[in-house]
Amino acid sequence: MKQDLAFFRFVLSVAIILILIFPEKSEDVFAVSFNFFIEMILILPAIVMLMGLFTVFVPRDLVVRYLGKESGIRGIFVAMLMGLCLLDST
Repeated sequence: MKQDLAFFRFVLSVAIILILIFPEKSEDVFAVSFNFFIEMILILPAIVMLMGLFTVFVPRDLVVRYLGKESGIRGIFVAMLMGLCLLDST
């Protein structure tokens, strides 16, 4: 948790410094950030529902067997394959 907060502070500091260095880009940065935020807010409820369904219907030991520390290189390939299935073509 502390590492996440430290990383967030670092990224926020870099963003503020860059906006101060390039003030002409600030309007574009805020517009893109706002649009990204709205897009995430619209998608987030569906993601939370899918995660809940996944938790209910997929046994934990199955996930640990295929993606846990003991899965080795096979787990990496399974994760990559699942990630490739989620790619959006747009």
